[in-house]
Amino acid sequence: MDKIESVIQDTLKGQAINDDAAAIIDYSLADQVEELAAKGIESAVLPDYKPVVKKSVTYIVAAVAISEKGDVLMMQEAKSSCAGTWYLPAGRMEPGENIIEAAKREVMEETGLDFDPSTLLMVETAQGQWYRFVFIGTVVGGELKTVSKADSESLQAAWVGDVEQLSLRCRDILPVIERARLYHSTQGSQPWHPPVMPALRPHSKLCLRLVTIIRKKANNLLHVLVSEKGVAHLPTCEINPSRSIHTALKRFIQIHKDTKERGREQAGNCHLEGHNACSLFQEEGRNRGNKD
Repeated sequence: MDKIESVIQDTLKGQAINDDAAAIIDYSLADQVEELAAKGIESAVLPDYKPVVKKSVTYIVAAVAISEKGDVLMMQEAKSSCAGTWYLPAGRMEPGENIIEAAKREVMEETGLDFDPSTLLMVETAQGQWYRFVFIGTVVGGELKTVSKADSESLQAAWVGDVEQLSLRCRDILPVIERARLYHSTQGSQPWHPPVMPALRPHSKLCLRLVTIIRKKANNLLHVLVSEKGVAHLPTCEINPSRSIHTALKRFIQIHKDTKERGREQAGNCHLEGHNACSLFQEEGRNRGNKD
């Protein structure tokens, strides 16, 4: 099991997993479609679904930069549907970009500032085909956009102390900012994970790779749930784009409930690898508003 331990160490360090078992999927989209068909339910998605940016899957990036004074970098919307309202720098990832490049581009376009992301703070999802990746980072250059430089990307940008006093495009960013402030003020201490960035490795599927841990009462040792399909590896579930991640995850765990490792002690660190998300999960889901 030294290989499994090495994979877990790479996961916690935010590194890509490159072992031979990385491509093994224990609960595929085809399996899920077959399950539904057995119940007389027609699947809303084909088993050969491929995630294609801006076509069959939407990736949103959002950036939170907090000044030494505690002010948050905000931008004023220029789009006709929400012109004049304020929001975090955010937008859709473009084909050919990686997540980090998209975050830097959006901040530059909407605020005029160079953004250096330091860690992925959280990933939000609405169903299995819309994701928002929230980064925390620092401003390392550029010039703050003023109304004289307004364009189709934004009207202006500003450092704001009390975000709730603004006319916001959507209040869904308030808990994001709250969590970012907490991370910023307690960085380096528990219970926060160390800085972690998406690992760059291409994938053709959307998957969840699970690190499920229990502590045995008999010997107080930690044990990890391992799939023995093919070669020993961390259990992997393909994400169904027509269902919530929580639904797919819950069903996946139910399938494995007869394994010896029934108890599950889970925490909330998230590691991203191209299209794959490798996570230590708390089994409780909460969808965010579908905003871009």
